[in-house]
Amino acid sequence: MTTTVSDETQISNVVQNYCSAISNQDWDRAKSYCVYDSQIYFDTCALEEQVNNLSQHASTITISYSITISNIEINADYAEVSLRRKTLIITMDDYSQRHDIPGGIIYLQKIDNSWKICDPPGY
Repeated sequence: MTTTVSDETQISNVVQNYCSAISNQDWDRAKSYCVYDSQIYFDTCALEEQVNNLSQHASTITISYSITISNIEINADYAEVSLRRKTLIITMDDYSQRHDIPGGIIYLQKIDNSWKICDPPGY
């Protein structure tokens, strides 16, 4: 099957828009980029719950989530996005916690002409 640049662009946009939604704490939008009931969907719900719990102890909470993509491989209706780095910074008032995670893979599935972040094949 021939892949198009538009598929790669759509996949990149889904990943970046997911990060943007997390950074904006727009949880419903973030979850909309995930396959429902997938591990990434549940991880997003867990992060939302963690931030909601933290907000009881801090007047402001900010999130910065970014991903650097190194490669996208498409195989029919599935894609594998190789990451160079993931960075998550959560700041509560004056306290900041940073997580830099080198490498990793994000999987996506094309459903009804839209790409969604999903579990790895066979998960």
